[in-house]
Amino acid sequence: MPQKGLTKTRWTIDDARIIIYPYRVFLIFSVVLGVLFGGLLFLFTIVERSSANTMGSVALLLAAIVILFLAYSRTQIIFDRATGTMQQKILGLIPVRNIPFDRLHGVNTVTQQYGGFNFRIFSKNNKYGKGITISSGYGKETDPNAVAFSQEVIPLIHEYIAQYAPLTEHTNSTITAYQYFNENAGVYTLKNQKAGTIIMGIALLALGIHECTGTPWMKTDSSTGRIVLLLCCFGLGLIFLLAAFTRIILNPAARTIERISPIGLGNKKYAFDDFSGFRTVRKSYNMVYAGTEVQMYFTPPNVKQPQIVVVSTIRQSRKIERFIEEIKSIMEK
Repeated sequence: MPQKGLTKTRWTIDDARIIIYPYRVFLIFSVVLGVLFGGLLFLFTIVERSSANTMGSVALLLAAIVILFLAYSRTQIIFDRATGTMQQKILGLIPVRNIPFDRLHGVNTVTQQYGGFNFRIFSKNNKYGKGITISSGYGKETDPNAVAFSQEVIPLIHEYIAQYAPLTEHTNSTITAYQYFNENAGVYTLKNQKAGTIIMGIALLALGIHECTGTPWMKTDSSTGRIVLLLCCFGLGLIFLLAAFTRIILNPAARTIERISPIGLGNKKYAFDDFSGFRTVRKSYNMVYAGTEVQMYFTPPNVKQPQIVVVSTIRQSRKIERFIEEIKSIMEK
């Protein structure tokens, strides 16, 4: 059981419970902050000669922050088979969540926008939402701690859930009308919301062209700054326009999926038989959620690394679930 390392996920398993410690990285944060805050207090005491009352108040505030991080590092996620519930407890004592197993969907891998992944558990009514983190973050799938967690803990969690939620509850109804695909002669093309993308692309190109005239809006003597601006305008403008006219096509008869660019750049084609699963990547900009990227993974013969096709970016969990079910339905035809 590879549970070494201060930042790695730890867990214990007994006859009726799984206890997971997913936030151990906050132990490092609390130590670093403790040292940093201690140094700052020493500096202000010796150099600035601040009053005892002032320093006492500041010390209590900083100590509270360190204790908060330390307490969070001891957070437990408890799966209790006897009570049929999942609990989240701060310090292992203070319950902040208590969810019955019959409301849980299962554990899935969530890939981060800037690389790495962790394991999260999702509820039935929000299968592709934010989820609840039940592991630390990992940089690669071969991490020994991640492998052990996926082999020892996740199957047991699903076994616990299945005891309270029979698999028959998850049977999908047949899809006859598709919301995200247009069908023509048995071939399904992903609908593309072109209008907004085209407008954005044209606006960027227009801005770039305007900045090349004799009356640019950007008044600067720096040729480097102007070149960077023009490259961004023209580059991003072309990217938006190409994205507007790129097609994703699923052909059940040929059992293939294709990504076709109008200029042939980045074209891809894979067989359904090489499909190895879906991945979702939650994207955010400046801490604001911007949608979830739905990816399809393929493992063609004689290819070491999985090949990825980004099929869409969708915001709402129920829409993501419907979108994935439509793809599955088409691939099963």
